Amino acid sequence: MTKFTPRLILNQKGLLSYELGADISLVFPLATKLQEKFGLEAGKMPAFGPDQLFVELVKGEKSILVGWDIWSDLFIMAGSEDSNDLLKEISMYLDSILDELEELEKKLIAEQKSQEKAPPPQDS
Repeated sequence: MTKFTPRLILNQKGLLSYELGADISLVFPLATKLQEKFGLEAGKMPAFGPDQLFVELVKGEKSILVGWDIWSDLFIMAGSEDSNDLLKEISMYLDSILDELEELEKKLIAEQKSQEKAPPPQDS
């Protein structure tokens, strides 16, 4: 099982980023969990490519990105300096549920592997 190595950093633009070091499979479940816990709503449509995935969540004027890329793995980043306080609150919450998130990641990866091994459905 993966042991996350979370860290809260201030990037060059003055925005806080919480890097979790988790698999891409957690992006949408984590975004949903944050929506429920912090009253966030989906912002712009998710953006994705072969080496990145981003989901914007908003609450009033504040926004965060839940994302994954090949450089950082899973991260949550403030959308503006005004959102840094929300990001701090989110990071404390995530620190408190790391074991739960690690278990969820393990389950999602196992499900994905079993689907990859499953034979294709047969036509009748």
